[in-house]
Amino acid sequence: MINTDKVFTFGKFAGIPLSKVLADNYDYCMWLKEQEWCKKHEELYNEIKDLKEKPPAMPWGKYKGKSIRDIWSTDDQYFNWLKNNDIIKNNRKVYAEICKYD
Repeated sequence: MINTDKVFTFGKFAGIPLSKVLADNYDYCMWLKEQEWCKKHEELYNEIKDLKEKPPAMPWGKYKGKSIRDIWSTDDQYFNWLKNNDIIKNNRKVYAEICKYD
């Protein structure tokens, strides 16, 4: 599990928590973990080295662009509605992500 309380100590995100960088610039973290020089920053590198492709985000509606995890953790009623929505069931990536939290 990633410790998102870690704070960047270098570069353009110095002083910013990993949670914020992951939320706003996930692709940067994916790029960063592949950089050889990043390994010198062991504490941060150890948190991002196992990052996988970003999970799919909500494609439409009031939570468009938000992660399924965020919806699950903040709006039970909407999340339960999503699980039974035929449009979502046809979006296999998003529906598979929803099923992880069932």
